[in-house]
Amino acid sequence: MEHADEPDRPNVGKRLFGSTGRPAQWALVGHLASGLVLGTAVGAVLPPARGAVLAGLVAGAVAAVGAGVAPALAWQVARKAAVATAIGASLAYVTTGHRWWSAAAMAVVAVLTSLAAGTGPVGATMGMIGSFLYVLVAGLARIAGLYPGVTVASGLARIAAGSAVGLAIVAVSARFRARRADPVPPSAQPVRLPSLWPPMLASLRAFDASTRDGVRRAIPLALGMLLMGRAGGRDAFWVFLAAFVVLLPTGKPPLVVALARVLSTVVGVVLVGLVALAVPHALLVATGVVLLLVGMAYGKRYPVLAGAATAMGAILLAGAPTGEIGTWAGHRLADTVIGSAAALAATFLLWPRDAAEDDRPVSPLGA
Repeated sequence: MEHADEPDRPNVGKRLFGSTGRPAQWALVGHLASGLVLGTAVGAVLPPARGAVLAGLVAGAVAAVGAGVAPALAWQVARKAAVATAIGASLAYVTTGHRWWSAAAMAVVAVLTSLAAGTGPVGATMGMIGSFLYVLVAGLARIAGLYPGVTVASGLARIAAGSAVGLAIVAVSARFRARRADPVPPSAQPVRLPSLWPPMLASLRAFDASTRDGVRRAIPLALGMLLMGRAGGRDAFWVFLAAFVVLLPTGKPPLVVALARVLSTVVGVVLVGLVALAVPHALLVATGVVLLLVGMAYGKRYPVLAGAATAMGAILLAGAPTGEIGTWAGHRLADTVIGSAAALAATFLLWPRDAAEDDRPVSPLGA
């Protein structure tokens, strides 16, 4: 017998893989792509040319943060983002080759990311992009041979140049968008973005849910960075990367969402291997960029599916320079399972009574 007042059972498949109805973030993708291209071009001025990617990554990160806010706030947010990304990228590059310092820096970045996410959407965006940039720089410095071929001084110079390029893109974009927006009344007060530090420090002193989330993420990521610095092999790198992809979205997710996130990461790794068999090596980087940008654009509309695309793009970008994406054995998949399991264990075994924050997954680079 049916009861009219009986609540409908939640459709797990629709909740995980259905559309949220939110628009795609193509403006963010356009800003990121512009920063990558222009930043890399500026970074190529300094020798050696292979270090140009540092400037491109930083410029893209700064520009992407500025794309997600109103024109009146874009410059203020971009300045804060430029400082945060420059510090994160510099820490990643300077600590390359020093495994204990790398692990400590990774832990600090993880905690700061969660604290920033607790302040609101702007802090969440800055934290996500900053931590993603940190891992990309740290990974490329090791596996793509940037360090020590590109000296620390040259790397820091490119990072500073990338910050300047990103700020320039945001300034031009904000002016253009302001012209298309409704005019601001002359009597309107200028909008000021409050500092993120007071609420972050208050959260840290109270050791609240945001701080505990940061510690949950910091422990496995720091251990992964330490293992990668000590072992230096591909296995250690893949274990760390899998854990990072799963833990990149801040906050404790519901169990079903966490499992879907792990599954999408594992499936993403398998698909990357299949893509590598069919796509020439020269096109792997381009494929990774496309997947990353598509994942970012649809991160809020299809969180799990876009998360899988983002994971595949990140793995391709990190692994393609080594030339070993396609030369897998069974242990490559095992590395991914180990890293994902470590991330899952940290999420649900540390402070297990903390409630899940969201009923839906969050895109790694979403606001």
